[in-house]
Amino acid sequence: MSERGGIWREDHCLWPRARLARDPLSRAVGLLGRRGLADDEALWLRPCSAVHMWGMRIAIDIVWLDGTGRILGLRAGLRPWQYAWPRVRGVRDTIELAAGAIERWQLLSGQRLEWRSAGSGVL
Repeated sequence: MSERGGIWREDHCLWPRARLARDPLSRAVGLLGRRGLADDEALWLRPCSAVHMWGMRIAIDIVWLDGTGRILGLRAGLRPWQYAWPRVRGVRDTIELAAGAIERWQLLSGQRLEWRSAGSGVL
């Protein structure tokens, strides 16, 4: 089962309706069956270093992170039935976002993102 929370960059919550998928089942299901992903939604997969889009209906943006939340790689507009993996070492987690999020939030390699649980009182 996934955990609810938000994804932050410094003191700003970019995705307040995020889920953290830590167990094998929630990572495997991911966004399957979704007909859309709102701009304020995201799925943080931990651990995960590659993404497949088999069976997906929507295009998404992908962010790859190291263990400290530092962005190591980005992939915009991954379409259904494609596969993506980072071309750098050290990736631990992957975030799946609505297509266009990388450009909208001007995400860059080297920036840090942070997961904050809904129960932490900081959302």
